[in-house]
Amino acid sequence: FNATIELAVFVDKSLYGGLKSTFPEDTDRHVVNVVTAMINAVQILYDDPSLGHTLTFLIKRIEVLKEDPAGLEMSNDVEKLLDNFCKVAKVNNFNL
Repeated sequence: FNATIELAVFVDKSLYGGLKSTFPEDTDRHVVNVVTAMINAVQILYDDPSLGHTLTFLIKRIEVLKEDPAGLEMSNDVEKLLDNFCKVAKVNNFNL
């Protein structure tokens, strides 16, 4: 089978801050380049013919959050953080 996975990528404040210190000029463009490179690396992993199917990753949206969204409860637990982010995104109409 063939499938396309459409992605909305949200870059958080900490990644943005790290990239801003590395790329102080034109940071937003560099953020997009880094995100694209990350997704391309994932695509390469899934381009292996031994999988017997084709998965294509398509970035539909990249949102750079230079500040944490209001109401976001931070957590060291990735699953909890993603759940919290989805709740905040729904309230803030991030159209997920």
